[in-house]
Amino acid sequence: MDEKSADSAEIVLLREVMRRYSKSIEAFLSHFLAPYQRRWRLDYASFRPLEEKGRDLPVRRRNDLLHTDAFPTRPTRGWRILRFFHNIHPTHTRDWVIGEPFGRVVGAFTPGKLAVPKSESPVVRAGKQLAQATGIAALVPQWKRSPYDEFMMRLHNTMKEDSAFQATCAREEVQFAPGSSWMVYTETVPHAVLGGQYALEQTFLVDPAAMVTRESAPVAILEKMAGTSLT
Repeated sequence: MDEKSADSAEIVLLREVMRRYSKSIEAFLSHFLAPYQRRWRLDYASFRPLEEKGRDLPVRRRNDLLHTDAFPTRPTRGWRILRFFHNIHPTHTRDWVIGEPFGRVVGAFTPGKLAVPKSESPVVRAGKQLAQATGIAALVPQWKRSPYDEFMMRLHNTMKEDSAFQATCAREEVQFAPGSSWMVYTETVPHAVLGGQYALEQTFLVDPAAMVTRESAPVAILEKMAGTSLT
């Protein structure tokens, strides 16, 4: 088999492995998180083969800086980002740090460094709806975002870019052993990955209406701050 066909065969095999992984995690969570079943949307699965420690990346793409998740081109409109991780490295831990509760972190950035989110004007909302209906929104990510998504994207970037916050914020170290799995609402829990190689991840978008304590969801916290709907 030549190099080109070998590469193609490896890609086909990797895709099949990821499909099986995705299906197995969805099947597991359908039982483990039974109240959420059919109240989530299956999002991407990913394989993370690179060593996280020492990666040379632009600030906004660095995983080793404490942040909450937001998707630049895939707005969630308030749906929760539930991520299921599995450390498949045979001998090394995957090293995380986690920060303070979401409401406390947001309070550290508003209103001084970030404006409290506000609802869109009817004109802006109509313009975005037209852009989405015609497909133009695909060319400009901001046109797809609700006020909630826009704020969460700014929060993600501001947290990573604020060196004083990164140096002084409260944090707790967590080490995930080889073969272990964990799941996190990553738009809620401030987190960073300091080290580790070879991990699998499956993302779900969960309807906040399925929450037992909906008031703890970021969208509920921000809407209470804003005094209006943000989605």
